Amino acid sequence: MQNKNLSIYALILQLFIFYFINFVTSIHSNKNELRKSTIKIQGYSPEQNDDYVSVAMKAEPGYIVKFEPAAHADRVHHMLLYGCTTPAYTDKNFWRGGATCNTGNHILYAWARNAPPLVLPENVGFAVGNEGDSVQYIILQIHYATPFEGNVIDFSGFSFSLFNYIFLFLGVTLHLSSQKPQYIAGVYLFVSGMPIQPGHSAFYTNVSCSYNSDTKLYPFAFRTHTHEMGRLVSAYVKKSKTKKWLQIGKRNPLWPQLFQLRETPLVIENGDFLAAICRYDSSDKTEEVPMGSMGSNEMCNFYMMYYQDRNDPDPFPYGSGCFGNSASFPANEYPEGKIIFKNGFKFDI
Repeated sequence: MQNKNLSIYALILQLFIFYFINFVTSIHSNKNELRKSTIKIQGYSPEQNDDYVSVAMKAEPGYIVKFEPAAHADRVHHMLLYGCTTPAYTDKNFWRGGATCNTGNHILYAWARNAPPLVLPENVGFAVGNEGDSVQYIILQIHYATPFEGNVIDFSGFSFSLFNYIFLFLGVTLHLSSQKPQYIAGVYLFVSGMPIQPGHSAFYTNVSCSYNSDTKLYPFAFRTHTHEMGRLVSAYVKKSKTKKWLQIGKRNPLWPQLFQLRETPLVIENGDFLAAICRYDSSDKTEEVPMGSMGSNEMCNFYMMYYQDRNDPDPFPYGSGCFGNSASFPANEYPEGKIIFKNGFKFDI
């Protein structure tokens, strides 16, 4: 009888241990489980060429580790995902025009030309919605190049037809982790505002800045963007200690405009010099082409996605980017081809 009771107690103990282990494992699994949060356009049909619209949502607390776009290049020119401290409008979550953030403008993600989803490296994430984060709102901006043909209405991620109307579902799904990673991601944007002169098979514009922070940046992906005249976009860093130029990235902007992952490690440190150049073919143009957001304009963008150690201070608490041209830009040193100045502009030789 005593042995029987011991057997029962042993069985109960085994069951208790089994369920306890599974309970703890379940809690740990749920803690690590990724959540999905989708920001999307809620029923819209563009009314004009170069129609810009934005939708805002409060950021769920967490760390973005994957961006999953749902869009069609034949309908949408591009999508931009911004993180804001406060949005451009607080009394509505949908508006037309180019406004995005009121304070704390951070680019999180960009999509064009049917680019695929982006998965961040292990232990890297964008911090959003947490206490103290500068990103408290997510803004999705969509640029429609032209109005739709037929009865087409935009929503958020897949398409179906009903009563002779086509419903397109356009947006971005964010995959979030609840656990703070070791490294926090960010995007540093190079933008040139230099107009393009007509009649050149290779016309260059540039942008350059010095990096002044003790926080080390580790670029791990990059994206290029121009309009139809663009042929090549590249960016390099000139190391302050060795004076060597190292490539951050280079890509044809007419390919799918994804964030291409780097294959080798790179670090940007205090005192390093950053520069980017865009090359255009303006041989069929007879007038100067200005930079701008319209389809008839051009753009010169290089997006550098990086991470930093979570314990280091954020070097760009209000948004990051390089929009000018450093007076010390060593154009004759830039490793992308042979470039010289001529009447203030750069030409290939």
